Order: sequence, then C-alpha cells, then structure tokens
Amino acid sequence: MNRPLLLLDIDGVLSPYGTPQPPAGYTGQRPAAWIDDLHTPQAHLWAAERTSPTLLITADPTIGLTRNSIDHVMAWAKALQRPSANP
Repeated sequence: MNRPLLLLDIDGVLSPYGTPQPPAGYTGQRPAAWIDDLHTPQAHLWAAERTSPTLLITADPTIGLTRNSIDHVMAWAKALQRPSANP
C-alpha cells in the first residue's frame, strides 16, 4: 500500500432515517477505516463482505473523535504496509 491515505468527510451522507450509508462508492477496493458514532448492522455487513482490509471504529457520540481512534487507524494502516510474513 504505497498510496496516500484518503480522508473522506462524509458527514451528511445519510439516509432519510439518519443512518450512515457505507462509503462503498468512495473506497472501491482500497483498504478502508471508518470512524463513526453509529455503525449500523448494514455497516458491519458491508465491512464483513469486503475483500479489502476494513476497520470499523465506533466513537462514543458524547466524546467524539479522539486521539486514540486516530492512533488506532494509523497503526492499522502502517501494519498494512508491512510485508507479509507468509508470502
């Protein structure tokens, strides 16, 4: 993974019921980390069905985005760059 990280701010890409929609149209086959305060069953299904690495982090809506969440995503992305031990 030599491509730069892509940040999508898709706040507002909501269904009429306020349910966040999976960012499938944005991510393609790239690895994707999704931080949100509401991961629906559809979001978990989308993540489970992807063939690319996918990380869902659910933020506490009373706290919001934290440094810990960002560090988690950055460590996850860095691990994707390491060569596999089992080629």
